[in-house]
Amino acid sequence: MPSTILSTSLTEAKVLVEVWRNGYDNERPHQSLGYKTPQEYKTEWHKNHSQPRAD
Repeated sequence: MPSTILSTSLTEAKVLVEVWRNGYDNERPHQSLGYKTPQEYKTEWHKNHSQPRAD
């Protein structure tokens, strides 16, 4: 989030922080996940750990 953004209220500031936090936590690649986004890691994990059902 650019430091030049000024909020006009506490509510607006909270929204801006939450938008930034969501992007930081969920949309950027994480070193601990092999430079994958959390969603990419989750998708790959499920693909590799799913077991075929016995019908």
